[in-house]
Amino acid sequence: MNYNRSHIKIELGRDYYQAYGINVTYTHCQYDKFEHGYAQLNTALLSFLNLDFANRSANILTCHRCGYVQWFNKDIKRVHR
Repeated sequence: MNYNRSHIKIELGRDYYQAYGINVTYTHCQYDKFEHGYAQLNTALLSFLNLDFANRSANILTCHRCGYVQWFNKDIKRVHR
């Protein structure tokens, strides 16, 4: 299988998270425990120039129950309960 950098996810573990001081829950299944990771935000120009490493990354939270993926453009905070 061929993987490029845009498909690599760094897993940080399952826990509770907040965005802007609000606890994150998913509207689909109402669960509140997630796996946190990062995904690269590719742009056509930098990809064309083979400079994908220079693109920004987004925070992603994957629901541990249903697998729904939520993207965050700004920082999120891990909350220990």
